Amino acid sequence: MKRVIAIVLAANLVSGCGLPAAVQVASLAIDEISLATTEKTASDHVISVAADKDCALFRSLQGKKICLDEELTAAEGTGDQ
Repeated sequence: MKRVIAIVLAANLVSGCGLPAAVQVASLAIDEISLATTEKTASDHVISVAADKDCALFRSLQGKKICLDEELTAAEGTGDQ
């Protein structure tokens, strides 16, 4: 039983459900600002840098590829300026 509780708690923490409300609100605010200014969420930027491509998760809802083959620009954070 302890193992089941530990798994449920770990899943909640990983998914963000176990975070304090203030942290969740701050994360949402960051995503909203990022989305308004760059048309990408903070997660999209992290994925883009990791994949070295232009990635946006919302594209999958439109039936498109998540990551485009275009390389990131210097403004995206590749460090190549």
